[in-house]
Amino acid sequence: MPNPRCRVILALTATALSPLTAQGTIAFTATPIPQTNAPAGVAGHAIAVRADGSMVMFGGVQSGGLLPATFTSQNNVWTPRVSVLNPALRSEAALAFDGTRNDTLLFGGVDQVGNPLGDTWTFGNDQWNYRPLTASPSARRGHAMAFDAQRGVVVMFGGAGASQALLGDTWTWNGVAWQQQSPANSPSARTEHGMAFDAFRQRIVLFGGESQSGLRNDVHEWDGTNWVAVTLAVNNGVSWAPSPRSQHAMGYDPVAERVVVHAGQLQGGVIAVDTWSWDGSNWVQLLVNGTAPNYRMNAAMGRDPQSQRLMPIGGENGGQQFFDAATLEVPLMSRLSEYGAACVGSAGPLQLRPVANAQAALGTTLQMQMTGLALPFSAGVGFVGLSDQQVSGVPLPVDLGLVGIPGCNAYNSADIQFP
Repeated sequence: MPNPRCRVILALTATALSPLTAQGTIAFTATPIPQTNAPAGVAGHAIAVRADGSMVMFGGVQSGGLLPATFTSQNNVWTPRVSVLNPALRSEAALAFDGTRNDTLLFGGVDQVGNPLGDTWTFGNDQWNYRPLTASPSARRGHAMAFDAQRGVVVMFGGAGASQALLGDTWTWNGVAWQQQSPANSPSARTEHGMAFDAFRQRIVLFGGESQSGLRNDVHEWDGTNWVAVTLAVNNGVSWAPSPRSQHAMGYDPVAERVVVHAGQLQGGVIAVDTWSWDGSNWVQLLVNGTAPNYRMNAAMGRDPQSQRLMPIGGENGGQQFFDAATLEVPLMSRLSEYGAACVGSAGPLQLRPVANAQAALGTTLQMQMTGLALPFSAGVGFVGLSDQQVSGVPLPVDLGLVGIPGCNAYNSADIQFP
């Protein structure tokens, strides 16, 4: 379930968290989750998590060749599915669950002789449906897709096409047709990157991959119209971020409300096992308590239906494929965000904000400052609220002009009063 929030009047929110143990690091637990009737080890496969918590898996490389069937998983029990029509066998394809149309979208990949593919399929009622289209993205492998729940479309970016040419195009799927987008700004052309929809912040996050200049660790966010390159926050002169990488697993944790990146391939062919979370401005490295998951690349990110935690599944190391799974139990961490509109007085907007680099952590003091105060300032009371929906049964926001404060609104309840 979503983590609790404490909403503070004058437009500040703070979320309960486990305090950071060091700059940019926090402890977490990885719990192995047994997979019943699972296929043999596989890498380069694709997994989509459906609305009911079940998963669809297609494609990938095994020791004996390409994965020969489509599998679904319900409560971590895997079942091969027989369909009247089936996509050609492949690896490095992309799957995304289309929540608007309640089916799973498949595009592209590479066949057993190395040819990139450009066909579109949907998987609904456990049957594949081929979608012949007059306009379509070019054939590709190593691309990434994510469902944009805010706008009701699947978004696809990049990949490698014919002759391994890197692609930097953006497409959206509306259930009927592909439409190429023309954003003012785009990430550099790349392949083997990751994408996930941040449901808290209502945007798609793209991380890493391999471009013409090598492995990347940059972050770009899709807002429905444009890609925005994110400038990382600097703490003590250091931009804290994962190492450049490709072929990592990536997804959104609905419990911790964070995008999570796990493992992948680093510079020099090194295989990683590290885990990071992203909140929109800062990376936090997650240091595992107990047994760590396998070092891996070319894994797929699933989700455990019981805990709702992200679960990297399968992958390879040293050319050996495996099919293990472990939940990444990311702690609840701090989040500060503003909402509502500030009152405007003779000294400008009245705003309450945390001081630079302040963290909202249980057991610590959150330092804040007010700006826009007209001097002399004589107000002497504040309120902490637990709801941004209603106060005493009255829907929020409430016009404070009714109590002699014209031009101002209350955006949260006033449950605790302090001087």
